[in-house]
Amino acid sequence: MVFFAKAYIYDTQNNFEKLKTYNIKGLSALSKSECYNTKSDYNISCIPHNNNLLYQLGLAFNSHNSSLEESLKFFIKYTENYTPKDRIGLDQAYLKIATTYIKMNKPELALRNIEEALKVNPDFEEAKLEKNQILIQKYP
Repeated sequence: MVFFAKAYIYDTQNNFEKLKTYNIKGLSALSKSECYNTKSDYNISCIPHNNNLLYQLGLAFNSHNSSLEESLKFFIKYTENYTPKDRIGLDQAYLKIATTYIKMNKPELALRNIEEALKVNPDFEEAKLEKNQILIQKYP
């Protein structure tokens, strides 16, 4: 999972070329791992528990649209295991779930998760903007 750690560092440095490279390397290594099985609901049990890693895995799958369903599994698991010690706020995670549902053309599920983000952080401007965009497209 070193690849995802490097991807996180490059993400914080806004080095998107290297971020993409390490996400792809990480996904490739993960797909070959006995710890991960895409046919199961969720199976990375032999990878040490790290909620931040779950979020990074969600980002990696999401950013390359390689598997939006897999991305959702990791983001949802992140929200289920969330504690205040985690790097990414719960509001951000719900927004990431919402934007994934938007990519999947599921606006109702996206709105539901935006509402969850706004429950956590009522002043979350990015969530408010995303909600307005969905509503404009849904009810022109």
